[in-house]
Amino acid sequence: MDPLLALKEAPEAQLLYVGDGPMRAQMEEEVRVNRLEERVEFLGFKNQRELPALLASIDCLILPGNESWGLVVNEAMACGKPAIVSKACGCAPDLIEEGKTGFSFPCGNIQALANAMGKFCQAADQDWQTAVQTKIKEHSIAEATNGLMKALQAVSS
Repeated sequence: MDPLLALKEAPEAQLLYVGDGPMRAQMEEEVRVNRLEERVEFLGFKNQRELPALLASIDCLILPGNESWGLVVNEAMACGKPAIVSKACGCAPDLIEEGKTGFSFPCGNIQALANAMGKFCQAADQDWQTAVQTKIKEHSIAEATNGLMKALQAVSS
């Protein structure tokens, strides 16, 4: 399974990898072997203070792994950015409206990730920001507080 298949099948895409891990050296080697250095950049670890500017600079966030929630998706959407998210991420059913706030795909299915990237590239001119920011407002601290207050009132009645 070639992790760069998705990039190969979306020739207009450029990728920024953020974070470090045990597969980074292997991924960098695959980028070199496939001559994709002009389209892929490895940024390494970024702390929380650096994330808002980074997220504001991207067109779309891709979170391909298995996360219990995937808070970075909330952060990207707060910046008005759509996301392509593995269905194994807890946030996918709540935050991703297919073609409206982003796309989801089965975790580990590189072809499905490639397809989602292709769909995003085809719709890149779409105004994603309004739908994304409307969706993320449903998951704001104010909405969470309202929900908690309603639950407390229901229990205390």
